[in-house]
Amino acid sequence: MSNFVDNVKTLLKRTIAYVFQPKEKKMANEVERIREKYEKYDKVRLNNFLIGYKSQVKQLQLVFISIFTFIGISAVFFRTLLGYFGQQTFYWFNLLLISGTSMSASAIAKLTSDDIRMLLLVDSIFVVAILIVFIFVLLILIEKIKLKQLKILILEDCIKKLNKE
Repeated sequence: MSNFVDNVKTLLKRTIAYVFQPKEKKMANEVERIREKYEKYDKVRLNNFLIGYKSQVKQLQLVFISIFTFIGISAVFFRTLLGYFGQQTFYWFNLLLISGTSMSASAIAKLTSDDIRMLLLVDSIFVVAILIVFIFVLLILIEKIKLKQLKILILEDCIKKLNKE
């Protein structure tokens, strides 16, 4: 049991040391790892990798721009919905949703302002949750683009070394 606890402690220490190590050290380790991977290939294969990574970066940049534009449009739309016109639109939309279910007209007429506020709150939380998900997707895309560009730089360096030889 003591051996297991020692192993867990060692694992936690290493994990904490890795997570909190300087950013430069992480980047240097990443570059070394990628460089070792690509130095064993020939020039033709490295050029193929380079072309593939460049096209992937362009594609990811287009996806990034599309999502960023959608988030901007959604934010403007959400801001509009916070105004009087938006509240009236939400009110009409929620009544439409409620009437689309099995509620009768008299039951809809009996809805209190608290019920409507609760529906508006739920709608707002839903919109904010969607925006947060899109922001996380953007962050993931940024990281993927950074990694692909790093690989491109390393590949170009490896190709230059092969050309000199």
